[in-house]
This record gives sequence, structure tokens and C-alpha cells, in this order.
Amino acid sequence: MTKYYKPVNYSYDHLALLSVLNTAIKGCASEHVSGCHLIPLQTHVPTIPDILGKIFKDFRLDAILFFKLYSGQSSTVHKDVMSDFVGGENLFAKMALNLPLQNADKVRMKWYTAKDVIFQPQPNYIPNAEIDQNNLYYIKQTPGVHLNRCDINRCVESTCYTNPIIVSINNWHSVMNESTEMASFVSLRFGKDVTLKKLISKFGPA
Repeated sequence: MTKYYKPVNYSYDHLALLSVLNTAIKGCASEHVSGCHLIPLQTHVPTIPDILGKIFKDFRLDAILFFKLYSGQSSTVHKDVMSDFVGGENLFAKMALNLPLQNADKVRMKWYTAKDVIFQPQPNYIPNAEIDQNNLYYIKQTPGVHLNRCDINRCVESTCYTNPIIVSINNWHSVMNESTEMASFVSLRFGKDVTLKKLISKFGPA
């Protein structure tokens, strides 16, 4: 395990998961310029946990982000938290389980340090699991924060999605498809009660 990510040993049916997610984005999921699709939990939450298996039966899914990246496509440098999020020095105060699906071994995730600047909410959005009174699986989109390239100090860590991996998402990061083909992966976000220790306990040695 590094400071920003931890590969895990986890077997899953990536073809079944890819099929469900490709079906889900046909006309019913929002897409960002970074190739990220927010999967509506109200219609797909029963199917996806079945594919993931019993180890997650007691973990509530807060959000499912499906990434389809063209060759050379990349995200902004951003944090998957609101601008007023307080995570202290805990790099895994917010985390995701990212699962490679297709040609993801050359999708590179990088983490950065930044200059001391004041950040305002930007018009890119991240999922925030707020429960609506009338819809158990309602996902409210809330402003996230992203970083101008001139405010980056340096890249401090990077990895490719060669296997399932737990990643820190409350730190400045980006993803880029460095392959010559379309690549896809899914990013699972769990409830606030799922700590890094709890998540790691679900897997065998990497």
C-alpha cells in the first residue's frame, strides 16, 4: 500500500459488469466531459451488487461512476469532495474502489500537491448521496473543485489500473487513458461508515 492507493485481490465478472453499465448509460445517465457517467442507483442498484458478490452485501453503495475514456482522454485535476470538505491529514477520508473493465491497464491515475490558493465551487459535479424523502436512491449532484494547471506543484504518485484498487479521492488527482484504444473502468463509492480498514478487510492478500 502506498500513501494514495492500495491494490487488492478481488475476482469479479468484469464482462457482466461492463454489459450492465453499458446498458445503463443508454439515455439515462449523466455524462461529464471527462468520460464519466453517473449510474442511476434507483434502477441498477439491485443488479450490480449481485455481480459484485456477497462480500459487499453489508456495504451501502452511495454512487457508481462508469468511465469510458477515448485514447488520450483525461480528466481535470480535481477532488471528489465539496470545497468545504474537512479531511485533515487522512488521505483516505474519502476513497473509491476502482475496478478495471476493458483496456484499463494503461489508464493512469496521478495525485498532485497544489499551491495555497482559495478554491471556489466549479461547474463540474460529483455525486453526493443525499437521501430524498420520496426516493431512497436519489443522488444529488453537488459542486466539486478542480485545479488550474498553473496551481499544480508536482505529481507525487501515479499508478495504472492493472488490477482492482482502492484509491484516495479527497486529494488532487486526475485520470488519463494512455492507450491507443477506448478504456473503461468503474468507480464504486460506499457509505460514510465504510472505513479503509473495513474495505481492506473484504479482500485477500494483493
